[in-house]
Amino acid sequence: MTKDKKKAELLRKILNKISSKVPGNSICADCKAKYACWASWNLGIFICVKCAGAHRGLGTHISRVKSVDLDEWNETEISVMQNIGNVNSNIAYENKLTIVEYNSIMNVSRDLFISKKYREKIWLIDDYIAPERIPINTKFL
Repeated sequence: MTKDKKKAELLRKILNKISSKVPGNSICADCKAKYACWASWNLGIFICVKCAGAHRGLGTHISRVKSVDLDEWNETEISVMQNIGNVNSNIAYENKLTIVEYNSIMNVSRDLFISKKYREKIWLIDDYIAPERIPINTKFL
């Protein structure tokens, strides 16, 4: 096995553990669907296929979508996923969101909810600072 293939395999293993073992990452960060097999790597969240479509509609300047299983991942992207994750992201991006408001808007439109959450940032915590790039933690090996 070549050095590049070994590295890709190692990164895949780390990503799979981040998505399955870290609390909150196995469900969609936006709609709470049980199988989050996609991700917005720059936002550091795992999402379902339906929400991935809505994220693509935001544009790559807001959300960069990749398949957890099908796409190649690099160290920077995995580092972001490891250092943010669904729970931390939602603490920030849904800070001012009530359950009544969530249920009301999700019943109308997934695209609208995701746009308000990430494009308009209407529920974002006031003093949010995105984490800097931190090296991948090897505890996931």
